Amino acid sequence: MLNVTLDDYKAIVESCSDGIVLFDRKGALLFSNAAFQRYPEPMKEALLKRSCTDFSQDYLVKRVRLSNGEALIVQETNAVADHDAVLSTMLQSINNAPNIYAATAEAVHHALGWRWVSVTRFVGDSAQVLAHWDTDALSNNFTFELSGTPCEVMASSKRYTLFTDVAKAFPSNEALQQLGAHSYAGLIYRGADQQPIGHIMAIHDQRDVDYQHAEDVITLASLALSANMLLARANEELKTALEESRTDCLTGLHNRKMFDQQRQQMVTQYDTDETDSCLAIVDLDSFKAYNDFRGHQAGDMLLQLVATELSKLGRETDLAFRIGGDEFAIIFPEAADTLPRRIKKQFHAALKRLSLITGTPIDSSIGFALLSEVYGEGEAWYELADQRMYLNKKRALHIQQTAV
Repeated sequence: MLNVTLDDYKAIVESCSDGIVLFDRKGALLFSNAAFQRYPEPMKEALLKRSCTDFSQDYLVKRVRLSNGEALIVQETNAVADHDAVLSTMLQSINNAPNIYAATAEAVHHALGWRWVSVTRFVGDSAQVLAHWDTDALSNNFTFELSGTPCEVMASSKRYTLFTDVAKAFPSNEALQQLGAHSYAGLIYRGADQQPIGHIMAIHDQRDVDYQHAEDVITLASLALSANMLLARANEELKTALEESRTDCLTGLHNRKMFDQQRQQMVTQYDTDETDSCLAIVDLDSFKAYNDFRGHQAGDMLLQLVATELSKLGRETDLAFRIGGDEFAIIFPEAADTLPRRIKKQFHAALKRLSLITGTPIDSSIGFALLSEVYGEGEAWYELADQRMYLNKKRALHIQQTAV
C-alpha cells in the first residue's frame, strides 16, 4: 500500500485550477487553495457562508460530503466551455488522423501540456510504444518492461491511475528518476473484442497540474482510440463482405453483379464523351463432358486455370469476370478496333498452355464487340459479343466434324 500524506492531498488541491475550500464537521474553514483566493472578496465571503446564489450564473458550485467534513468546489462556467472545447478539438484530431497513435499522443500533449505522452501496445509483460511525444515533438518509439512501473499498476487495475509523485512512489525505477518525473496519469484502451490492447500514459516533471482535467483528457482519448479500433474492425468486416459480394468464390474473378456495374459504367462514359470500349465473351467448349469424365474437382481446377489466364489478357485496367458456369467476360476500357485481333492471338496461346497443363485438349470460343457498334446500348453490346462467340463456337465445331 502506498503512503499518501496530508501534504500530498494539499498538493493535489492546491494544484487544481478550480477553487476548493475544505471545512471540518462543525463548518470551520480548514483550507482553501490559491484558485479560491483569487476570487473577489464578496464572492469568497458568500461561499464561506455557504450562500452562492448571487454567483450561480458565472460559476458552478459543487458541495461534496467528506468523512470528517465538507468541501466546496467552484468552477467558472466559461472555463467549463473552454475545457469542453479542448476535449472536442482533441477528439476531432484523433478521429481524422491517418496515424491514430501519433495523433493521440500529440492531441493529449496539446490538451494537457504535459511533457511526455505515450501510446502503447501490450506485448506479454512488456509495453511496445507506438507513439511517443517528448517535450515538443514526436520521438523514437521503444519497448519497456511493465514490471516495477506505474503502468504495471494501471494495467493490473484496468482503471484510470494517477500518481502525484511517481518517482517517489517507484524509487527503484531509474527511468522515472532520470526524468525527474512527478505527475503520472494512465489508462488502458480496448480493442473490438473489449480486451485491453495497450494504454495511454502522460508524465510531467511538475506537480502544478490540473489532475481532473488530465483524467478527462486521457479518458476521452482512450475512448476515442477504442472507438477507432472498433470502427476499423467494422470497416474491415464490411470491406470483406463487400468484396465477397463482388467476387466469384471459386475463381476469384469479379462476378456477374460487378460485370453489370462495370458494363453500365462503360455505357455512361460513352454517353459522356464517346469513349469506346471492347467486350469479350468467353465460353468453354465441351466443359460438361470434361467435368463428367475428369470429375468436379478437376472441372473446378480448370475453371480456376482459365480465370488465371483471362486475368492476364490485355492491360492492368482490363477486368475479367465469371458471369456463369463456364462463361466468362472481359471488359477492355478505352479500346481501339485493333484490340480484338491481338487479344484473340493471346487467347489461343493461353488455350495451348491449358492443354499442356491438363493433358487434355482445351477448346474455348470467344466473341468481341465494340460499344460503338451498338451506339452505346449496353444490352445490345452484350448480345452482339455473345452472338459472335456462339458463331465462333459453331464454326469450330463444324471444322472438327469436317476433319473427322
